Amino acid sequence: MLQKIPAIQVRRPERAREPVIEADPEFGGIESQNAFAPFEETILQRLREILEEEFNNPARFFLNESEGFPLRAEISGEYYVGDKAYESENEGHLMSIMLCCLDHNGQNYVGMEMPVFMHSGDSELEFEPHFTKSVI
Repeated sequence: MLQKIPAIQVRRPERAREPVIEADPEFGGIESQNAFAPFEETILQRLREILEEEFNNPARFFLNESEGFPLRAEISGEYYVGDKAYESENEGHLMSIMLCCLDHNGQNYVGMEMPVFMHSGDSELEFEPHFTKSVI
């Protein structure tokens, strides 16, 4: 049985670039950012839970290099919050947030992006079932 990898939020490393916060007023970004602001702690907690599930799912973080990227053995479990983007549409607000996952040497290893949706006039948050993975 594989040892569980906990997801642990850390401060952004000094060598990492400043996160980009995109909230273009032309696309309702400021309105969307304001709508999500009261839920930031709840959002980050849920993202941590989903991330931990992903770390420990061999179908998402692979055991062997021949299976694909990313490799479970490379993940330290530590991550920090990266870029965020906000926009609004008729149905509600959309926030996209990047979690930057570190390897055992404290280097960026994989980016995990998650869109979060909130319907207009409602404070219920919707999360995708999985992150979108990218090399960072």
